Amino acid sequence: MKKYNINQEIPVPPPMPKDTANPVEHMLSSIDHQHEFSQEEKRLEAKIESLRQAVSDLDSHVTSAKEMCDRMIELGKVIETGCSKLSEIADYITDLKQQIENMVIPAKITPDSFEEVKKRVNDLIQQANNLLEQHRLQQRQEWNAQNDHLKSVVRNNKGVWLSNKVFWWTIGIFEVAVCLAIYFGGNALLSAIR
Repeated sequence: MKKYNINQEIPVPPPMPKDTANPVEHMLSSIDHQHEFSQEEKRLEAKIESLRQAVSDLDSHVTSAKEMCDRMIELGKVIETGCSKLSEIADYITDLKQQIENMVIPAKITPDSFEEVKKRVNDLIQQANNLLEQHRLQQRQEWNAQNDHLKSVVRNNKGVWLSNKVFWWTIGIFEVAVCLAIYFGGNALLSAIR
């Protein structure tokens, strides 16, 4: 429905040229001008509507990009936590190796001392097993907490859809990060064991 401005002046047909003596032709040309104006007004309204739609689409894309950046930051924090845990495991193994190397065992071997050595070795193995079991339980609890956090992040996904390009870039960056974490964590673990 077309809106009219009450204060708007009524369009007046152009003055009749002095060389045209036919008022009917002049009236027809005036009607043609008014028809052209109304068509131009419709075209401009369609362009304004398409611009409004483009601005709305742009706003939704900006919101989606911000949400994706937030999720990438959370993923980076999870990867950083995993790397720090691998570093803690490497430090623990290094300390355990140092403790084993610093153990003093009597040099005189008798049946009694052999039993004592056997008992100490069994005690050391039991202590190491207990410490490793505690560490495994703690690590399992932390992994479960991380998994619960990731599940909640995924559940709260409000329909953010990534384009194929962004999706594959994200997967690529994640794989590189995991490979680097495994590589550096594995090297630290191997250097700690040696």
